[in-house]
Amino acid sequence: MKNILKKIPILLSVLVLSLLVTACSPATLEDYFRETSMQDEFQSIAEQQSTDDISASYYVKDNTVVFEYQINEVVDSSEASMLGQMLDYDSFKQPFESFAMELRDRTRVNSITVKVIYKDANGSVIAEKEYDPAN
Repeated sequence: MKNILKKIPILLSVLVLSLLVTACSPATLEDYFRETSMQDEFQSIAEQQSTDDISASYYVKDNTVVFEYQINEVVDSSEASMLGQMLDYDSFKQPFESFAMELRDRTRVNSITVKVIYKDANGSVIAEKEYDPAN
């Protein structure tokens, strides 16, 4: 009986902490990024991945993480078609869906998706795909 009585304060503490954490959960992923240093981390990664041939940028809009890549040359229609097909490959899709799931676990925002956009030198979208691990 004494062991049970000793555990009650611990159980109550865990209950209170879980309520506080839930209460502090952001409404959207965009809120989470605004409240943490994640946006700075993403910006740093984008700068590291950018080259003379391609510029990378990452941002969050509502509950969608957008990976935007701008190719620094004009892309013809056959190259754009191949790029669009590549976005449908499971080997390409899987890392983005895993990333969305990790963010869901980390932020407790349940409806996170990842969108990948490729643009050519003119800023025209040549390929894009949205990944939702729930579907």
